[in-house]
Amino acid sequence: ELNLTTRTIHWSVDQSFHFFEFSKSYDGTFDGYFKLIHDDDKERVAKSLEHLNLDEYITLEHRVLWTDGTYHWLEGIGKLYQEDGMSLLIGTIQDITERKRLEIEREDWERRHKLVADAAGVIVYDYDIESGSIIWSGNVKHILSFSNEEMGDIDRWGDLIHPDDRESTFKALDEAQSQLKTFEVYYRFRRKDGEYRNIYD
Repeated sequence: ELNLTTRTIHWSVDQSFHFFEFSKSYDGTFDGYFKLIHDDDKERVAKSLEHLNLDEYITLEHRVLWTDGTYHWLEGIGKLYQEDGMSLLIGTIQDITERKRLEIEREDWERRHKLVADAAGVIVYDYDIESGSIIWSGNVKHILSFSNEEMGDIDRWGDLIHPDDRESTFKALDEAQSQLKTFEVYYRFRRKDGEYRNIYD
């Protein structure tokens, strides 16, 4: 429970700052906690708390200094209340360091993958079999002249395949899905200007 009026903080678990392994310099107060927040996150955290409205929920992801000198990602979720003229933010806090690490790794992989795809002149897609939606990336614009959004879903993809290649392509896709094997096929695909390109998929 954080009292934004008096800037005091009450932890529901006694000495919970030891449970979270906050830096030994932490004295259990909100000001002490704020000092442990990473410099790059302090302004964002302060502004979020400053502009919080009554009965509004807030989610704050921020880094906090740990006992061993490393920073851990924490997620605070709470709601603002008024009581006896005091503004109280009541909520929970949890360590999300592992989740953030995986997110950062995935973002880094996607960034590097895009650089490779662009350099190699290939198109990358992520096809959701159940919904039929496709997320397009890579060198779509250069090769096919469509934007990623214009490429659309599985139905749009099928419409752009040359009519003479459409049946065999979907047959290969169905076999790959039903037999859990690699989808590998050649077909002609229509660009935005109407020209067909030979595609190895």
